[in-house]
Amino acid sequence: MYTIEEVRTDSRSKPFAVIEGIEVDVPCTVIGTVVEEGRDLDFEAELDLVGDKNLIRTTSVRVRAQDGGEISSTDLRLIPTSSIPLMALTGDIEEKLGVRLQDFDTEDLDLLKAMGPVPDSLKRVARSYKLANTIGLAPSWFVQVSLKLPPATATRWIRKAREKGFLDGEGK
Repeated sequence: MYTIEEVRTDSRSKPFAVIEGIEVDVPCTVIGTVVEEGRDLDFEAELDLVGDKNLIRTTSVRVRAQDGGEISSTDLRLIPTSSIPLMALTGDIEEKLGVRLQDFDTEDLDLLKAMGPVPDSLKRVARSYKLANTIGLAPSWFVQVSLKLPPATATRWIRKAREKGFLDGEGK
């Protein structure tokens, strides 16, 4: 289980638009806890923009065992470095977009699927895709998981979103 306790910014931090309507100040420090396999680990992760496409990534992590014990390589693998940007942004994203990133309302997802690949559902696919791409998750996978679509449907809807211009310039 992972929890984010705080996201800190400093004088170097500047707003960055993750997707339309969602900004995060970067660089920033994410402070959290991992409780897995009988270990309680505190971590501080630095997030910053990397690459020519300005993607938010975890650039460093500091880990401490709550019991003061030694940190093993197995412990380090418990730290979800690729998920930290999403974990840090989840509350802000959910509040501003009016959707939950975890455990979507089943009725809402059923309606999305029933509507089929119409502009409203394709825009939602595009937003999920862009968010995942920006914070370092596999975009196609994130569309499948967050919208609970079968893989073939997610792939087809992503293609249609691209054809309709909702994913201009996004990776293929």
